[in-house]
Parts: sequence; structure tokens; C-alpha cells
Amino acid sequence: MSGSSEADALSPCQINSLPTTPSVDVKAKFQDCEETFLDEEGWKEEARGVIKDVEKYVKLVCVSEQLASSRSCIFLNLTTREEKQYTIELTSQGFKVVANEHNANNLADENIYETPYSLLDSISPAYRQAFGDHLTDQLLKLQAAREVEQEEDS
Repeated sequence: MSGSSEADALSPCQINSLPTTPSVDVKAKFQDCEETFLDEEGWKEEARGVIKDVEKYVKLVCVSEQLASSRSCIFLNLTTREEKQYTIELTSQGFKVVANEHNANNLADENIYETPYSLLDSISPAYRQAFGDHLTDQLLKLQAAREVEQEEDS
């Protein structure tokens, strides 16, 4: 630990006495602040990564051209393999369904999912099947590659 000494280190007793959640006063000071971790271009880059990760498991996923992204969120249009349409809001908190159609924001869904996979798992049984099939294919390829390696080594 460069720049710190043992005198700066907290004892186990001090660590255990630290508050686990911010006080009400601290929370109140930041309650009205809009959370921003990325600029608008950063959210577009984040969305591109999400799209690349899940596009093989859904019919359609793309950034909404009609709902404006901001410094705190971006909207994705999603069509599941079951042909159900959704608008998904991506924020620093995670993923949230905000409409049961593309390019809309009219639901007050309280469920926020940490990953696109957990969101898809909750709305699309066909996603689960496609993800499982893809995982099985990858494991079979790995097994075949190992068998070829073992044959070459013997």
C-alpha cells in the first residue's frame, strides 16, 4: 500500500463499527441529484455492448431512435423470440422494462435488473432455451477440442 502507513490502517474493531449505510442526512443531500456515470456517447457505447451480447438470443434489439438518450440513460427496443415487443431503459442502476411496445415509456415497472440476461430470463422463456442451447454448443466444442488435443498428445 503506497502512501499509507500502518498508523492509517483501521483495526478490525474500528472496521466493524463503521456504518453500513449512509445516514439520513447524507442521503437527503444527494436525493435530488441526477445520477450520471456516462455521457450520451458513453451510453451509446454501453448499449452497443449490450446489443452485441444479447442479439443472438432475441429477434431484435436496437437503440430507440425516437426516445432521446441522456447523460443518465438510454432506451433500447427489444423483440423477444416470442414476438413480444418492449422498450428497455438502461441506467446506471440496470435494466428496466418501460413499455410493452417499441419506442414508448409508459410503464412504472419497479423491477430493475442488474444484467440484460436477468431481464431476458424474466420476460422470455425462449431466451432461456436459446442461451442453454448456445452454452451446450460451446461445451461440446470445448470437449471436441480437448479430445483432439489428447489424440495429438498420444
